[in-house]
Amino acid sequence: MGPTTRSAAAAAASTGESTPAPAHFNADVLPARGTKRIEAEKQAPAPKVAQADTTATLAVAAPSNGGDTLSSHGTTGKSTTNTTATTNKNNVRFNAEAAAWDNNPFIQAMSAEAWRAIQNNVTCFRDSSDTGLPQTAHGGKPDVLEIGCGTGTLSLLVAPHARLVVAVDAAEGMVNQLKWKLDGVAEENERNIRLPKRDFSNVVPICVMLEDPEDPNLPPAQQQQQPNGNGDGSHVGGRADRIKFDLVISHLVLHHIPDLAPVLRTMLGCLRPGGVAALTDFEDFGPAARLFHPECKMEGVERHGVPKAAMRQLMRDVGFADVRVEVAWRARKKVEKFPGEFGAAGEGTAEQGEDMEFPFLICTGKRP
Repeated sequence: MGPTTRSAAAAAASTGESTPAPAHFNADVLPARGTKRIEAEKQAPAPKVAQADTTATLAVAAPSNGGDTLSSHGTTGKSTTNTTATTNKNNVRFNAEAAAWDNNPFIQAMSAEAWRAIQNNVTCFRDSSDTGLPQTAHGGKPDVLEIGCGTGTLSLLVAPHARLVVAVDAAEGMVNQLKWKLDGVAEENERNIRLPKRDFSNVVPICVMLEDPEDPNLPPAQQQQQPNGNGDGSHVGGRADRIKFDLVISHLVLHHIPDLAPVLRTMLGCLRPGGVAALTDFEDFGPAARLFHPECKMEGVERHGVPKAAMRQLMRDVGFADVRVEVAWRARKKVEKFPGEFGAAGEGTAEQGEDMEFPFLICTGKRP
């Protein structure tokens, strides 16, 4: 995928303006850059541009927050207590922000970019030239799991192209917002949020901190349709009793997780053989990556982005095959010029802050 396609929503986010939510949950939320837009960008002052650190490795690379590597404390990782404590901190924050989450233009724009990156990098969303059907093991639309779904912005973009979307998040407030939106499909409401007139009955929201591929909160395998009626180890009559997926996605979640290895193992276990994980997050390119979050929102941030080389190696170590970790798009974001500039709310005025460009990674791997 080429350089970022800027949207009006992204531009508003970078200037700090408070704008109503765009008509979201539409894969075309980001319009193409026209000639006038390109000329305007040429005349605008150049933003800070992130320079990637190509020296990072899993063994020696410390995240830019000076904390743990992707797999904490070698092979043992952090304790369950520490992981749970971090999850609880994140849940407090995200529960508090859930009601206003969908009104953030930057979140909407980045979710749309993530969806585009998934379409460009995952074959089950490309039509087969021979059959005209998506390339899945069962020959139909893919079954998708999103881990850390938030209010479902990305899940609802994927849903029209999937047979099933299971949207999981540990923050009850976020999941409740998704449920509320699904209950009000195509109906305008007091929060002025509207979903397109589509059938989202294939979206299943679940509030759980998913740590086990056989978690009983997941739909049972008996609900998974089998066109040929034969079990394959991930269906009825196979080894597993929970549904398995063609695709696992997660967007802007990895930097909140203390130890990524157990989460990646869970993702791997949730996939059918041949299934793919496609994970998107901003890149840890060095100390300046810390600026992605304002100072008041540092609690629950475990690392300032994902280092490419370290992530690539960790996914291989966990058991993924055909691993690719690369920049999928770049986006400008308004950042603090000094810690705490944006105050307790984390939203600067038009005069505060400055633009900085961040690279976003897509990390893909297949279950053998």
